[in-house]
Amino acid sequence: MQLSDEWFTVLSQDDNERLIYVNGRINLDKARKSGKYNIRIELTLPYKGDSSGMPSKEDAILIEQIHQALVPLIEQRGCGILTGNHIGCDHKYWVFYVKDEKIFQEKLNEALNDFELLPLEIECDYDPEWEEYLDMLSMRIKDSQNR
Repeated sequence: MQLSDEWFTVLSQDDNERLIYVNGRINLDKARKSGKYNIRIELTLPYKGDSSGMPSKEDAILIEQIHQALVPLIEQRGCGILTGNHIGCDHKYWVFYVKDEKIFQEKLNEALNDFELLPLEIECDYDPEWEEYLDMLSMRIKDSQNR
């Protein structure tokens, strides 16, 4: 399945009004409606941010290295689809919809094998309707209406 590489970015805020950059992938209807990717997995990497909650240069480099190791391995093997990635408030988030959480975990371990132990937090939910994804997409619509 050919995946879209089209993204949008909107700004959001946490409860303390610190910025979060929300990056969402668009044009994934074929994958969403296929019924193959019913499990939503969110990986969170905490970091020590600056006063605005953004990563240091060193943390930004690490985040990019993780991204480059992880995303191609997950997507090229058909294991899952990165639907969003967000940064801010001292955290980096990657959001995937996957076929099987055990296979995803194996690929995650394979992708991160060369890294030192990371303080990743993993949340897994059954979301066959992609409700969380559609909520994220609604941020794009609201943002475009506010311009």
